[in-house]
Amino acid sequence: MRMSLAAPVILFGMAGCLEKTTGEFVPLDEAYTAGHTDDQSDPNKGGTGDGVWTGLKDPKLHITGEIRSADNSPVQIDVNIDDPTGDNGQSRVGALHLDNGPGAFEFYAPVDVTLIHLQAFQDPAVDGPSEGDPFARADIRLSGKDPEPLILTLDPGNRGQPDGGGGAPRAQPGGGGSGQGPQPTGPGSGAPMGPNAFPGVNEFVALSGTVTGPSASIVVDFFKVDPAGQGGRTHLMKVETSSGVWVAKFPVDYGKILIEAFVDPQHDGPTQGDPMIVYPGNPVVVGPDDIEGLSLVIPL
Repeated sequence: MRMSLAAPVILFGMAGCLEKTTGEFVPLDEAYTAGHTDDQSDPNKGGTGDGVWTGLKDPKLHITGEIRSADNSPVQIDVNIDDPTGDNGQSRVGALHLDNGPGAFEFYAPVDVTLIHLQAFQDPAVDGPSEGDPFARADIRLSGKDPEPLILTLDPGNRGQPDGGGGAPRAQPGGGGSGQGPQPTGPGSGAPMGPNAFPGVNEFVALSGTVTGPSASIVVDFFKVDPAGQGGRTHLMKVETSSGVWVAKFPVDYGKILIEAFVDPQHDGPTQGDPMIVYPGNPVVVGPDDIEGLSLVIPL
């Protein structure tokens, strides 16, 4: 039996700001509103609330998208970047507040930023963060140019999922190399396939596919979905290919993994500016059978 994969939708976590429930506005739990201001003077806003990278001058990147949800309560989008000193290895640079519910959002970012973490959520019951709140999260990889618009769908129950729920952007943002996300760590980092990556495992299934890009020297990276890891993942291993064909072995029924690929012409590992791609079908669920036909195309 062969598995077929569907491209999921990349999501981020949001929470509502204010909701009218019994004739008067009731503020949200402080966990949602900490640091919030009502200053509307800065044009770098989406909805109302904190600015995100306020006061930027050109050149800058324009990030746009749309939040979708079956619930019409307010939405909050937290914008985070990697920060070793921050909680869970990240720090918040601002938030967007869609007080009228789901809809379009936009903000600007410095042109040299290469990785942004979004969390989008709602709080229909106005009771603070809970597992049932509509929620989504995702990473945006950038390469010095405006990414394609994103569509993020908030679903109840996503908050408790390691990958923040299913989904992928309508068009995957262009990337600047795997090195701009969580760095390779954990068991098997940079290791070859099979037993060297999974000591003591004797039964494997094979994942295989092709990867194409602007250079023949390409690295395919594999990550485990890991809530305890930096950015919610842990690097497992890599495959280097010059032919465009790759094969990787995983333990039977291993579960969810993430696949990325980047061009590495200097064989110096992921560096800023390396063309890259995130597999649009992430997360891939490794089960009892081999999986074939996983195709990655790195943009020029």
